Amino acid sequence: MARCTPTLICCMSPSVGIATAFSLTICWLWRRVQRIADEVAAGIFARGERHWNAKLSEANARGILASDDPRGVLADRFGVAPSTVSSTRRGRTGTWLRDGP
Repeated sequence: MARCTPTLICCMSPSVGIATAFSLTICWLWRRVQRIADEVAAGIFARGERHWNAKLSEANARGILASDDPRGVLADRFGVAPSTVSSTRRGRTGTWLRDGP
């Protein structure tokens, strides 16, 4: 395990529960991920149709996941690009839809 130095800082690692030395970039990214996770849990972080750049409602995204129609047909039906349909189906967007009802 690396020691904390001026170029490596100590961050608490939740997976092992001990302080570990990381580069500044990795520690910054970890803190950002944790902050976003906390905001999502508190209902502060806008995701899904509450996000300012949302293209689909939750019902439409679930419809895409449940449908076997070609992506071009679904894109025309919901007024989005075919790549949006592909991203939803592949899990690149809307991954939280798979977690709950």
